[in-house]
Amino acid sequence: AGLPADGETWHCLMTGDFDSFDLVPAMLDHARPAVIEDLHLASLGFNHANARRLLELMDARLVRRCTMIVSLYYEADPKEADTCYTLARELPARGGWYCATRSHAKIIAARFTDGRCFVIESSANLRTCRNLEQFAITQDRGLFEFHRQWMESVHEREARRTSRD
Repeated sequence: AGLPADGETWHCLMTGDFDSFDLVPAMLDHARPAVIEDLHLASLGFNHANARRLLELMDARLVRRCTMIVSLYYEADPKEADTCYTLARELPARGGWYCATRSHAKIIAARFTDGRCFVIESSANLRTCRNLEQFAITQDRGLFEFHRQWMESVHEREARRTSRD
């Protein structure tokens, strides 16, 4: 129950009974009344239900801005194209961005309106794979900034590369 204190890290296991994206609404529940000002996500893949849930959280202003890095491998899967195209269109429309690149990172980095910053570093993608997975959740502004900065840098690099193509 709750969330880690400032500078504290909790190490956890997921049994495969839920999606790792479920950690986003769980953080929101425990951080109330604060909401997520900035959410930075990195995942090999995700699913349509979680993409829809993310957009609903954004429309409800529980997540005010979201950026997302996904794997080119996932985006290239014809079964996942609709979900990828939806997020590529809808995240920028809500002030964020979507970026497909060569990545295997699995990160949830959230800055809340009360100033707290939480980072989840995980073996799990933002969807269910029904496997045992591990994650660590840390409250630390410096760790949040580390992940925010490399994600922004990757996005800028990919935007430059695609504009030259």
